[in-house]
Amino acid sequence: MSSTRYELERQLSIHDYRDAPPLSTPPPIAPLRYATIGSGQYRRPPQRFYIKADSEHQNPHGQLSCHPGSIFHGKVVVELADPLMCLHLKLIFKGEEKIATHTKSQHRLVDGRLFAVRTLLWGLHQDENSGDTLPILEPGHHEFPYMIEMPMVNYPPSFHHPYVSCCYTLFASIERLHGERPFQTQHLTVDFKPIISMTPPILNLNHRPSSSNASSAAAGVPSPSIRQKIPLPQLPSYDIQVVLSHYSFTLPQATHIPIRWLMTETSSHNLKMKSSATPPTLLLQAKLQRSIKVTHTTIYQEDYTTISRAERSWQPCRRQQQQQQQQPEVAVDMRLPLVFAGEDYGGSSSSSSSSSSMSKAAKQITMALHPTMEYSKKFRIQYRVILSVKMRQGSKLSGTGHKKKKQTVILPIHIATLCQGTKPPAALVPFTHQEVLDDDTMHTKPKFLPPPPCHLNDLPPYDPKDKPPAYLLA
Repeated sequence: MSSTRYELERQLSIHDYRDAPPLSTPPPIAPLRYATIGSGQYRRPPQRFYIKADSEHQNPHGQLSCHPGSIFHGKVVVELADPLMCLHLKLIFKGEEKIATHTKSQHRLVDGRLFAVRTLLWGLHQDENSGDTLPILEPGHHEFPYMIEMPMVNYPPSFHHPYVSCCYTLFASIERLHGERPFQTQHLTVDFKPIISMTPPILNLNHRPSSSNASSAAAGVPSPSIRQKIPLPQLPSYDIQVVLSHYSFTLPQATHIPIRWLMTETSSHNLKMKSSATPPTLLLQAKLQRSIKVTHTTIYQEDYTTISRAERSWQPCRRQQQQQQQQPEVAVDMRLPLVFAGEDYGGSSSSSSSSSSMSKAAKQITMALHPTMEYSKKFRIQYRVILSVKMRQGSKLSGTGHKKKKQTVILPIHIATLCQGTKPPAALVPFTHQEVLDDDTMHTKPKFLPPPPCHLNDLPPYDPKDKPPAYLLA
């Protein structure tokens, strides 16, 4: 007798849970009590008035975090010692992209907000008010749940820089009489993280992947390696090349950038003639740099910040020269820290002691590492690795070129939020897309959802001795 296997057709979504009928009839809502506007009563402020998010939507730093398509919820808490006469309690969620127009300390909106949505948690709409009376919020402890669904739109990441800033805030407001200042909660900062895939567009700084590598990256194959030669005229007997295994990294999974230096012997005759001379010492240096470019009408600002450094000394000794006669290529590995939010900088095993020590200001900068962002019309966030070689002869240190000119190699990298092989949602669009700009509906804006009812208290607890039977699918 063959057993039949049953499989679920699909998983339950938030809409199924939200639209499910309650197991018990909810208690009836008490009718609102009204007071005359000219009475002068019921105007004392709340004892406590704040907004909070559920812990499941908070990042390790206790901040509310979201991304395109995510749903988060929380509560607005109001504690009143006396009745309060007010029009309504509303919840406001807005996103703003600001730039520094004159001074770094003053950021202003230049093209309006990214979005600004609101919903009523309690009370009456403005057009529902008769004008002579207002409803009364009774004394006691009140909790108003909320639920917000983010659209499939890639907004800029939550970001603050002296030249540009992007902030997302959520706050509640109790609107009172006309002309009276409303009671508002402190703004709850939302950490928005865009969805950035590991298949970036063709990087156009100093290196472009070949067509075969670009097609393999688009097909889900790990990103191609970057190989660049560093000129060293003062040491013509060696050909120095640097190799990055890939140019796309995912935060927070990636913790460092692996770098391999390849030393290739180009003239064995010169080495045999100078075998008695002491070979020079090479100082290999690498640093991760972030560039922020702000462009808007007549405003242009550009800033470069060093995120991390690494260096290592290498000297081609005679033993290595003998090995190069059989294997002419010598590899030196280095790990450049890729510090992200939530991790303290601890240096690398291949870096020198001088490079592993950073100031407090530099640590604060590395804690604010964001993904690559190139879809905004006002600013861009890009990253690159700068590599250089110096030759040390005795106590004198000289560059790779002239005495006062140092030749460097710049390799662009891409920082993403999705892991390798994970494709972004098909409906995901940037906020600068024409579909989003022309949309006057709420389809491309955050949406307030009715919070799901809590059914946990409607079911009686099971007796430990009389547990329900376990059903297994054959």
